[in-house]
Amino acid sequence: WSADPGDHPEASWMAGQLSEEPGAATWMFKTLPGVTVDTLTSTERTNVLNATANIYISQNGVNMTEPGKMASGQFIDIIHARDWLEARLAEDIFARLTAAKKIPYTNKGAGVLEAAVRARLDDAVRKGVLTDDEEYVVTVPKVSAQLTADRAARYFPGVTFTGTLAGAIHKVQVRGTIDV
Repeated sequence: WSADPGDHPEASWMAGQLSEEPGAATWMFKTLPGVTVDTLTSTERTNVLNATANIYISQNGVNMTEPGKMASGQFIDIIHARDWLEARLAEDIFARLTAAKKIPYTNKGAGVLEAAVRARLDDAVRKGVLTDDEEYVVTVPKVSAQLTADRAARYFPGVTFTGTLAGAIHKVQVRGTIDV
């Protein structure tokens, strides 16, 4: 949301953030070059945020975006990271299929697919898309568990993974006690 949409805050925001690697940055706390900050009353701020829009304000002397969410209510960096991971996994699997003379419909062939998924998930951990606090899990079904019709169609369903997004910290609470 902007009181002056002619400033094109969305273009400034996207230009700064989409050039970042997925997992490298949150979309909150960003300064938008060439964009005028809005001065909102408490009620206006609440109304805009309740409408699942973002604002560009000055807080404690810092011009910044807040909260960095999509209209759906999900954080933009999470959507960006998820879309990146989905696209790269599809590319990786396609690259393996096209680079090989053939990937056999065997457990060893399934291992080639698993290796591609694991390599991309390792990359996602290095980039900060997935957390390294908990290990991801990749599940690849045995060939014997595949349907005959799928084998005949050369279709290998059932490769899955679970992992935990790294996300970002936007708010902090600190409590302390000071004794004399």
